[in-house]
Amino acid sequence: MLLISGAVSLVLLAPVLREVYASLSTVAHASAVWVAVALACVIAGFASTWALQRQTLRVGRWADVAGPQLAGNAASNLLPVGSAAGSVIQLRMLTRKGIDLTRAVTSLTIAGMLSTVAGLVIFPALVVLPLGNDAGTDVTSAARVGVIGLLVGLPLVVVALRSDRPMRWVATACYNMLRRLPHVRPPADLADRIIAERDAVRDVLRQHLLLVALFSVGRALGDYLALYASLFAVGLRPSPALVLLAFIAANTAGAVPLTPGGLGFVEAGLSGTLLLAGAAEEPSLAAVAIYRLVSNWLPITVGVAAYLWSRKSATLPRVRRTSSAGGAENTCLGVPAAAHTVS
Repeated sequence: MLLISGAVSLVLLAPVLREVYASLSTVAHASAVWVAVALACVIAGFASTWALQRQTLRVGRWADVAGPQLAGNAASNLLPVGSAAGSVIQLRMLTRKGIDLTRAVTSLTIAGMLSTVAGLVIFPALVVLPLGNDAGTDVTSAARVGVIGLLVGLPLVVVALRSDRPMRWVATACYNMLRRLPHVRPPADLADRIIAERDAVRDVLRQHLLLVALFSVGRALGDYLALYASLFAVGLRPSPALVLLAFIAANTAGAVPLTPGGLGFVEAGLSGTLLLAGAAEEPSLAAVAIYRLVSNWLPITVGVAAYLWSRKSATLPRVRRTSSAGGAENTCLGVPAAAHTVS
């Protein structure tokens, strides 16, 4: 049913997709400098995500988080209901690198919560900047939604990081749910392990508060600035408020799980918002095409390459280190592989 709904959605949205990507022929006339700025903003956003996940996962090498995140992002944007598949691929690649599954799930969940709340905190400040040709754009409704989201999200993050009882209740519920699944044997001390991992993440956050705050807002802010730069590349000079409205529309439309990565819905949300705000049609469509190219299709290409490389690396013979007793054991991140538990 979901596949049928997705196919119908793509058919209905085909005119929008055709108009947006047909405008790529005019991208050659766009400002190369601003296109490069848009790409740099996307790269900075991804780097912020890797830096935050590297802190919460407590790993040393950037490659240990960058490859799995890029592969998971690619799956999320290529497959229907891709978020679930993307998470599974990212977690599987992390465990192949010797990172315990309980640590991975707990750390990535906290990192995601921090990024969401950080975006809700920073973006309301953008709507008051008196910039652009349409600085009087009314964003009252969007600001109200953002405030409500912040009022809901911030207490959840505080509870998740500081309170044991709600976390233990959630962990116990996860254990009971997993235990009912076929061929799944969660460890009996799963709740204790989740609490321990949460405490370890919290200790790291306390030690690097400023960096964590910067990394948390980096991905969303990078995508927002990439959209802004894409608009500048085609000669548009919108206000931060209008760009924020288009950005919110794109992310809301992208959450519709009927097409891979919100294909069609994102393009329609972006172009529709810009056109309703009075932007010229041809440059608006070209800006949307540039933004989708640098923020979606190029990262997908890199993510697929990262996944294929990880599969190739997994087939290579492992390097064994001979112990003083004459035995050999695989090591990962300085810890014997036998000490790593995939749970």
